[in-house]
Amino acid sequence: MKLYLKELQTPGLIRSMYVVTAETDPKELWKSSAITILRESSTKSSVMEIIESYGLDKLVDEQKVILLFPNPVNDRWNYTLKEGLTKDAEFIIALNNSLNSGTFTEGWRAMNDVHYLLGFGEGASMVNTLVAAFSSGPLAAAVCTVGGVMADEALERAVNSPVPALIIDGDPRAKAYYICANNADKTNDENLYVCKYNPMQKVRVVNETGFSQELCKIMWEEFFLRIRRTNTTPEGQVDRRIIPEECNFIWHIKDTCLGDNGGLDHDWLEHVPESVKANPDKKVPLLIFSHGMSDNPLKAADMAKFHEIGEREGFITVYTYSSDRYRWNLSMSPDGYDDIAYYLALIDYLKKTYPVDETRIYLSGFSNGAGMAMTFAFMHPELIAAICPIDTTFPYANMQFFRPAGREKPFITEVLKPGQEPQRPFMPRENPERNLAPLHEALNRQKTKPYRMPVMYFYGTRESEFPIRKGCNQQIQYDFWKTFNNIPVRETEDLEEGVGVIGDEVHELFPSRELPDSKFSHHVFYSSDSDRKDYYHFILAYGKAHDVHPSEPELGWAYVSRFSRNPDGSLNDSKK
Repeated sequence: MKLYLKELQTPGLIRSMYVVTAETDPKELWKSSAITILRESSTKSSVMEIIESYGLDKLVDEQKVILLFPNPVNDRWNYTLKEGLTKDAEFIIALNNSLNSGTFTEGWRAMNDVHYLLGFGEGASMVNTLVAAFSSGPLAAAVCTVGGVMADEALERAVNSPVPALIIDGDPRAKAYYICANNADKTNDENLYVCKYNPMQKVRVVNETGFSQELCKIMWEEFFLRIRRTNTTPEGQVDRRIIPEECNFIWHIKDTCLGDNGGLDHDWLEHVPESVKANPDKKVPLLIFSHGMSDNPLKAADMAKFHEIGEREGFITVYTYSSDRYRWNLSMSPDGYDDIAYYLALIDYLKKTYPVDETRIYLSGFSNGAGMAMTFAFMHPELIAAICPIDTTFPYANMQFFRPAGREKPFITEVLKPGQEPQRPFMPRENPERNLAPLHEALNRQKTKPYRMPVMYFYGTRESEFPIRKGCNQQIQYDFWKTFNNIPVRETEDLEEGVGVIGDEVHELFPSRELPDSKFSHHVFYSSDSDRKDYYHFILAYGKAHDVHPSEPELGWAYVSRFSRNPDGSLNDSKK
């Protein structure tokens, strides 16, 4: 366990916080959570007392949890949001927004879906105010409060977003707010309230004074370990996490068996369904999922959960880690690792190891990983039957329309030591000639031997290139796939719907019982081939930002699983 002090510049005031991380490599194959702890002290000794009294050091060492201890000014929190006092709410929100980049946490990153809040006394009151008065998307998947009150000022601004909560010695108004916001009802356990349509939306009330190791265990095992918050609406939606130990993954760590890239070692996760283990001679489909930039296979598994569909439907799932363990080499630059060679070697290994149906190999991925799914599919269409990529700015050829979240002037910046350079997040460079070269190469090969590649693509209305405009990467991308699949390419327009081009068919979907507010617009495009197949689907998720909606993998699998690739390169479609 490593503890260090960070000084942070906010408008007109230098703030500070203690940060606690594991001493291992931040790129280790794991998904770290972050707990922001609001206490009524600014001393280092108070940090150590909380860690040692409640066993939080075990969470840091074993679960790679990142602990943030922002220091209150004069040991007080402005939970009533009074003007002229410290802007504590803005400070905490900015801290949470920084966690995905690792800017202030020595490279340790916690994805936005696994941020949590724990508060003591006035710190608990501050947690209540943050949850009630501000959009919960960037703040917390779940919270725990010890003491504290729900301020009038917080209730006056209440947004009523569902945030699961463990309330210990809380006031009645806090209890009532959390139960109402989570749409939770009483259960047989008189201290537990659960939402009927989404069991992750829940509230547990503990009517005793003080915190303890036992309550800390409940906080972690019942709430923080199991609940995540997806960025699929402006307020976020409550979803469940995977528990790696329960997933029966086969872990490959620094494995050199593939032999690509001069014997480079790779990390990846495999999931083989029980039905496949019971019938090892029966050929089954394979789906490979590629992570987003700065993510890893375990984070990808928690987002997409394709392995759960695979367990039900009987296909093998593999979550890969890019060769440099950060991003995929989509332009196939000779200056980077050859990720195409990596995938060729991996597929060959998987076919030799498992009963893979070579005609039914599918790809998916998120963000930069969606670009990897696309790139490998058009470079080797003879190997891939269909793809269902999610949310990407690929091919990064025109960044004029790219508006990533958080590019406005930051509320907090690190106070740098003499000679220290500020950490700047990686941004894909606009290089049209280099980034478009693989697409041009693929279309030239199509003139000699044309393939078809079924594509179901997902995007959100809060994404960085929405609404879609002529010249943006979304337009470049879907025009490419339409050309590849002999689908008429119509001009992209500034449409009210924001999709650029309306589909040949358009369907409205409400895909999730657990997330009833979810709405999709499904655009279907048909090829001009004699059999007029639906080789391109564009699905727009209303309210979704850069994330995977739980319904997208289900829809994606239902589509790609229709197709199989014949030895001559043609496709079979089970849908007549």
